Amino acid sequence: MELVIIVNGNVMKRVSILAPSHNCARHTRLANLTITMMENSKIKVITVTSDPTNQGVHNLIGSLTMFGWDFQVIPCIWQGFGTKIIKTYEYLKEHPEIEHFIFCDANDVVVLGTEDEFIEKMDYFGLDCFICSAEKNLWPPILKPFIKAFGEDNKNGFNYLNSGLYYAPSKLFIQYVEEYPPFNEIDDQFWFNMLCIISEDDIDAIYLDTHQTLFNSHSFIK
Repeated sequence: MELVIIVNGNVMKRVSILAPSHNCARHTRLANLTITMMENSKIKVITVTSDPTNQGVHNLIGSLTMFGWDFQVIPCIWQGFGTKIIKTYEYLKEHPEIEHFIFCDANDVVVLGTEDEFIEKMDYFGLDCFICSAEKNLWPPILKPFIKAFGEDNKNGFNYLNSGLYYAPSKLFIQYVEEYPPFNEIDDQFWFNMLCIISEDDIDAIYLDTHQTLFNSHSFIK
């Protein structure tokens, strides 16, 4: 599979990268991936997918490219929702130069602004905060008996964590993964919700974007 590296609009390098195992039929039709790298970028956008040919992935890449983001698409063999956390962790461990990143799901996310706009909005939180998208429903259902522990203090109704979009300092994310190691089969949203409860009173608490300042989640909107 060919990787095309573009810096400031110019094709700088074409390299071959190892595609996921051929034992899954859809892996035989992996498309070329384009990784756009902007000079002086502060934040890397990371996504993980088992099918880079998915239209949603193309939509995401198109929007990231349009707004000039530095991003990385990580192809993988899907082993469960925890795969997203584990592959992101492995990539960050291999790239210690990345100090801050945004993770986004691959198939149902589009970008609507530039990195500068994002950083400007981050002034409300601070670049050293761990910020997750928020939605209107507590997921997964196994958490429903404990719904009071997650609070309902936002009148807009975006009171619950959505793990499909989050911003984090890399060191803090790595710290959490190593302290509370996920496995492939775990529900990533369950894992993040547990982190929210565990870190609630810590200086490194995970915050929710309940006012949709950075991320806009349409999950469970009727």
